[in-house]
Amino acid sequence: MANHHSRTSAQSFFPLGSKGDHLFSVRAGASVEDVLNQVHCILLSALEVALETARAADTSKAWATVYLLEMAQAEPPRVLRRL
Repeated sequence: MANHHSRTSAQSFFPLGSKGDHLFSVRAGASVEDVLNQVHCILLSALEVALETARAADTSKAWATVYLLEMAQAEPPRVLRRL
């Protein structure tokens, strides 16, 4: 089982231009539990948007997005219960 004191390492993403700067980053030292809670909230928000889109568009790709997001958002709580 994971250590309850697990911390993140720094990770930048979404590069901007040629300078090597990044728009977003995960800071080093954040609690894994806090990060997983935030990931879960972000995925739930994305799922709400995807559901609205799928209901309006009713295409297989839109519904596939809903199903993928449902699977992804189910993981953080499951992992958190194991920590």
